[in-house]
Amino acid sequence: MSNPNYKCQGDTDNLCGIYASLNSIIKATAGVVTISQTRARTLFGEIIDHLHRRRLLYKIHQHGTTVQQLDEYLTLLENKLSEKIKIYHYFPFSERTRVKTVIKRLTDMSSEKHIAIILPLEGKYYHWSLLDKIIGNRIYLIDSNHLKYINIDKIPDVHQICPEEVCVVVADTETV
Repeated sequence: MSNPNYKCQGDTDNLCGIYASLNSIIKATAGVVTISQTRARTLFGEIIDHLHRRRLLYKIHQHGTTVQQLDEYLTLLENKLSEKIKIYHYFPFSERTRVKTVIKRLTDMSSEKHIAIILPLEGKYYHWSLLDKIIGNRIYLIDSNHLKYINIDKIPDVHQICPEEVCVVVADTETV
């Protein structure tokens, strides 16, 4: 008897941008603000409602999140949490930034507290994931799908990082 082919996020939907956005806020605010499971569901629902009102939910479900939409998700989440903590995001790299430079800077940034980094991955598929840490030749991920890590020496053969779409999320702990 064969094992059932169970599904997880990414197998039947393209909502990785929503998960990456929400997880980036949770990671950046860790230790300062606790986002409960109930609150996380509510915030996820806020993004879904936003897409539904703009008649984009089906499009995102079918085709995934653009960098502009990711920017919208993060702004929405930042505004929803603004009474508790100031959170902001930015895109630190340009299209011309070399991937080696991106990885070097991300290695330095990933060890800082109250920062989360959303990675846009291309290659086999287009996917948003959250950087956990970089150790040696591996970029470890907090991922809503199956990805646990990517080997740096496999870039760009298997996965590519789009430098201009890398997003840094920062929780400003001075405003708490």
